[in-house]
Amino acid sequence: IIEHLPLVPFGSMTSANQQELGRMLGRLHASDALQDVHKGRFGFVVNNFLSITPLNNTWCDTWSDFFVRRLQSQLTRAFKAKRYGRAALNGTDAEFRALGERTLAVVAKELSEVEIKPALLHGDLWIGNTGATREGPVMFDPASFFGHS
Repeated sequence: IIEHLPLVPFGSMTSANQQELGRMLGRLHASDALQDVHKGRFGFVVNNFLSITPLNNTWCDTWSDFFVRRLQSQLTRAFKAKRYGRAALNGTDAEFRALGERTLAVVAKELSEVEIKPALLHGDLWIGNTGATREGPVMFDPASFFGHS
């Protein structure tokens, strides 16, 4: 549940508000204020959704493990029909599945070689999930998690 935001029409589209939104995100991503929550891990305290897609935010000790799990979940879901009408990919499409698995292996290896500090992320940031009040820009409808900034 979100509080009522008295949005200014087209307020998020002004140059000044977009610049301030960028500064706000930079401060959010660089903040150390929530270290006692993430404790150096990646994920979130609860699972949430990206639109209607459920997201598993179970804590992982490395960004590589968390990110690969997210991608693996999307790959698996591509082969399942959705209640909202999207058809599943052909389950016998071995080439697509193999390419996805190879990609995940490369991503896991590359990310495991980089030291990454958890940052609080919005998770679904696009112009439709921003606005502006008279006080300045706002973000809403997050799919928050601690990830790679």
